[in-house]
Amino acid sequence: MRSTLRLLPWMTLLACDGYDEAPTNDTAPEVPAGVDQCTETYTVPGSFGILLDKEIAPHQLVFGGTQWIGAEGASNTLTPDPAYVHLGWPGRDTSNSISFAWMTDKDTLASQVQWGVGDALDNTSDGVSFTFGDTEGFRVHELKLCGRLTPNTTYSYRVGGEGHWSPTFQFKTPPAPGTFDTFTVAIAGDSRGAYEDWANLVARMEARNPDFYMFSGDMVEAGGNQIEWDGWWRATGDAFARKVFVPAHGNHEFLAMNYFAQFSLPNNEQWFSINYGSLSLTSLNDTVAEEAQMADDEVVFLREKLGTDTSPWKFVMHHRPVYSTCTRHGSDEVLRGDWSPVFEELGVDVVIAGHNHIYERSVPIQAEQERPTGQGTTYLVSGGAGASLYQESEADWFNAVANPVEHYIIAEFSAEGVDATVYDRDDNVIDSFFLPAP
Repeated sequence: MRSTLRLLPWMTLLACDGYDEAPTNDTAPEVPAGVDQCTETYTVPGSFGILLDKEIAPHQLVFGGTQWIGAEGASNTLTPDPAYVHLGWPGRDTSNSISFAWMTDKDTLASQVQWGVGDALDNTSDGVSFTFGDTEGFRVHELKLCGRLTPNTTYSYRVGGEGHWSPTFQFKTPPAPGTFDTFTVAIAGDSRGAYEDWANLVARMEARNPDFYMFSGDMVEAGGNQIEWDGWWRATGDAFARKVFVPAHGNHEFLAMNYFAQFSLPNNEQWFSINYGSLSLTSLNDTVAEEAQMADDEVVFLREKLGTDTSPWKFVMHHRPVYSTCTRHGSDEVLRGDWSPVFEELGVDVVIAGHNHIYERSVPIQAEQERPTGQGTTYLVSGGAGASLYQESEADWFNAVANPVEHYIIAEFSAEGVDATVYDRDDNVIDSFFLPAP
């Protein structure tokens, strides 16, 4: 059984090297529920995902100078030139909306995006920016385009402002949800500061040309440490400037404002759903400020979003696995009691987690019993994106594969089903499985 989920602000956690279960915070404020639809409004998230009553800076052609992340003279710097440019889906419909986010030095207020169909850059839209982090030492810029894009269309864009533009990137919107069933998704989790390993996995995933990325949490060791985020973003190159990265919040993100500030996600950014082709993907948070949020708020959200969803495929992603043979953390039996019956009730096909630094695949499960292929829910643990591997495992009835290895998963969707292949860091196949279409 796991211990009770507890949290303090990230400043305290940074002193706790290797912390996996955080200390208590008895006064964590309530997280607003939010909505799934895309809206071109902006909020400033604080720790715990709580919205701050703080001014958001509109676009101005104001540029700052060099800012060091860490000690002065450090190699990690921010300037007026946009850094860590990345895309997001700010609403449930992925075919007609997009968000752009990037960082600059603290004093730069230029927050424009030039964009257009094909190679054109004939639209200019003004975004916003705000500061975040300890002593509010960092600035992130954001623009949402809600319902303004055409499905199945290639767009070009660059971000920044005159004299300090990013390179020009391209992305392609998918067709409308429910109108196609052939696409590819790359899946990984738990990089935890191993940036060279993470860079290697990103390059190998990108070489397989996925349509978008999923990540099961624990991107960094300490979510409030911007030096770590800088290393994580640099390792990704420009992959996420061209394709969307969909995260789940991990316990090492610590509900820090750095996490919420740097991603543009639907709903309250802790739990949300997107629809892509034949897939309905729900990302949940299992490291919450109040434990009741998991058993109450997130279960209500699951039923509201998936109860009427007719997508052929329903996937859920979160961080702490409900079925795992790895004994470092084991199975989260509280979550299993709260969530697994709901997954089965709503017809969830696959649940993806991390936390245990290992690759695992369960047998199909329903009512805590093994079911034939094509029935029940398959549980995956993908916690091998660079974090130190956990070797300790014990056999159990629900496990089909357990392998402590750095890895990533490529899931190919088609009308026939989902064909998944798991690769190690050298592209050797360590597992493969097929889920027939329902």
